Amino acid sequence: MARAVVLAAVVAAAVAVPSAAVPGQPDPGFGVGGTAVTEFPSSYSGARAVTVQADGRVVAAGFAHTDHSVLQDVALVRYDPDGTPDPTFGDGGRVRTDFGGRFDEALAVAVQPDGRIVVAGSSGDATGTDMAVARYTRDGSLDASFDGDGMALVDFGGDSVARGVALQRDGKVVVAGWAVQPAGTGCCSADFALARLTPGGALDRSFGGDGRVATDFLPGDENGQDAAHAVLVRPDGRILAAGGAGADFGIARYRADGALDPAFGGDGRVSTDFVGDRDEARDLAVDSHGGVVAGGQSCQPPGPSDEDCDFALARYRAGGQLDRRFGNHGRVRTDLGAEVGEGVRGVILQRDGRIVAGGDTQGPGGSDVGLARYRHDGRLDPAFGSGGLVIASVSPVTDEVGGLARGPAGRLLVAGTTAVSQSFGFFVSSYRPT
Repeated sequence: MARAVVLAAVVAAAVAVPSAAVPGQPDPGFGVGGTAVTEFPSSYSGARAVTVQADGRVVAAGFAHTDHSVLQDVALVRYDPDGTPDPTFGDGGRVRTDFGGRFDEALAVAVQPDGRIVVAGSSGDATGTDMAVARYTRDGSLDASFDGDGMALVDFGGDSVARGVALQRDGKVVVAGWAVQPAGTGCCSADFALARLTPGGALDRSFGGDGRVATDFLPGDENGQDAAHAVLVRPDGRILAAGGAGADFGIARYRADGALDPAFGGDGRVSTDFVGDRDEARDLAVDSHGGVVAGGQSCQPPGPSDEDCDFALARYRAGGQLDRRFGNHGRVRTDLGAEVGEGVRGVILQRDGRIVAGGDTQGPGGSDVGLARYRHDGRLDPAFGSGGLVIASVSPVTDEVGGLARGPAGRLLVAGTTAVSQSFGFFVSSYRPT
């Protein structure tokens, strides 16, 4: 079956962007109308993460099902700066990798200074799920110098998934996600799980004693479901991970050896409650003063069955205290107009200090792309889109945002999954920053 590449124009929905040139408009120099859509020869594929190389080429990572079956592989697409698939990468810009599991998926992607690409995610079969990490050469081939075949699995003893990846200056790879742990007489709980790999793909035993660290935000009888969704390495070598801590935002900071850093929040852990029901951080960024911005989702139940979920941001000082100059005592909750399903998938700090959050919202036909830009104090920036918001549809049916990245000239790149050709495919959309 021939692989088809479809370019789709972005159709504004719910919040229209004015016709005059304003920040937040689609970039007409990328794809068609600002969006590129790519299909794999399968029934279903989509992007879960996106990053940009130093040369401006865009790498989106996610999954692709196999021959119209429920089996799926790790999948990557690389685009030239104008949004066309890069013919020098894999097969017409597309790469798929089978880890040997029935369900393989990339959930995070990063590019090394030498151009090699690292993805992290999961590989699962009937026996369980492990963290999966792969490294590729610049042409999309698996890098055999990484764990012998380009692929490494990290086993935490129970089910585990990597949701974020970060690269250290020394070439080591840090991944973060969650791992299932025993929980007394009950079934199980989940903890933040981090692993560090050497440049050769082996577990780095200088990190946590065996290359792995698990962090519980609610020890003892209240042990709950904790999961990291993002990770970054600071210039001083300390590591930040953000996600959900039970029903709250959770942020943990680690020293270079994997021990929790007590200079952050008193014991290395900070939890933040928004509305008392279910809050979860999904991305984070650090400013020039060491302050942290985390973005995600905040939900509260409006009725007996549905949840009302909104964009949520929290800003912290370098020591982990909420920055009370930001929003409502350090927290901002933004309703983009939908009653359900809104949430941030990516956060970018612009050079002028403004914050861009990208994620999902709900439109008439299903989920849509949502962008919001905030001033330093957490107020929406009226110079961006319409009143600080942009809502756009890639397809008339449903679009699921996987990630957000900064492109050349500060452009905003959103990647995810969209309905196409009676199936689903990758999409990447580019928006003007000014």
